[in-house]
Parts: sequence; C-alpha cells; structure tokens
Amino acid sequence: MNPNVVYFPFGREATIQQFSKQFQQKTALDNERAEQTIIIFGVARGGTTMAARVISSLGIDLGEGDNINYEDERFNLQKLGLNPLKDHDALRSHLLNTIQQRNIEHTNWGWKYPNASVYLPLILNNIRNPRLVCIVRDPLASSSRELRAGVINQNGNEERNLLKSIHALETNIALIHQTEIPTFLCSYEKAIHSPSHFVRSLSRFL
Repeated sequence: MNPNVVYFPFGREATIQQFSKQFQQKTALDNERAEQTIIIFGVARGGTTMAARVISSLGIDLGEGDNINYEDERFNLQKLGLNPLKDHDALRSHLLNTIQQRNIEHTNWGWKYPNASVYLPLILNNIRNPRLVCIVRDPLASSSRELRAGVINQNGNEERNLLKSIHALETNIALIHQTEIPTFLCSYEKAIHSPSHFVRSLSRFL
C-alpha cells in the first residue's frame, strides 16, 4: 500500500475504528493542517459531486457559488476552453493566478473537477498543502450514466465510453502513486452503501 493513501473502505468489513487505525499509521498525513487545499477528482458522473457536497458541508469553501455540481468554473476545462496540451502555458498561468487569489481569500479551500488529473501535474508543486480526494466508481456504471444523460451519442459509443472511463481511472491512480501527497481514495459504491461511515472517515482525513 502507498503510505500516503488512505483507502475507503479499509478491508472487506471496514469500521470507523479500523479506518482510524489506518489513518494513524499514515505518518505522511501528519502535515500541518492550518492551511490546506482539497482537490476532488475522479471521472465524469463518478460520484465526485457526492464527495464535494460532504466536503462543502464540513466548512471547506469550494468556490462553487450557485453551481449545483459544486464546481468552481475557474478550474473547469470546458468552461475555460483550454486544452492542457495545446494551451499548456495559458492554462498553467490561469490556474496559478486563481490559486493565489483563493489562498488570499481562504485558509482552507478546494475545488472539484472530475478530470483534474489531466492538469494537476502542471500545478501540484505550487499548491499550498494539497490533499487529494479521489472517487473511484465502477467504470461501466459511470460510462453508462454519461450515455443515459445524453452527453454523447449512444450509437456505437458504449464500448468507447467504457474504455474512456477506464483510461481516466488509470490516469488518476498513476497520478496518486507518482506523488507523496496525502490522498483519500474512495469507492463510490461503498460510500453510498455506508454513508455515515463515509462522512466520518472523510471528515477525519480533512
């Protein structure tokens, strides 16, 4: 196990006591928490809004305003119209300026963007005490939900969208294990099965 990662659930029949023991063993998580930045990511329609709702309710400002998906549009690639590959410098400059502004406004804050892992490598070293919250969902469930939502045309795209979800999951896991950043790696299915346990575990991590 990566010593910087807290897994939810821990074991087949996890309890809050087991989680607490695991948390205490993660010495890398003992960073000063007076100032921290929470980044919530995963895959599209993969449960990140659920996590963001809980984190917002715990008092972490996500800059979402009236956005029902708890997203700060200043970190949303679609809203920005920027591509991490083609617009590398412009995107990095925008994100760093936004982070600097948010650091001035809030001691503890964060943002939620399902596909954040595509641009996080550009800025991770410039984020104040980052803590990652990655939500993992069954790729078939998340990809089929995207199809049902009408985000993309269903005809002939079922397997393509499934592969896209799997690739996004692999990208997220690779990012987590390439860094030494404290991370809460959570199963969406287990979280909705045991919501009270999930909330208590996440609040302990934060």
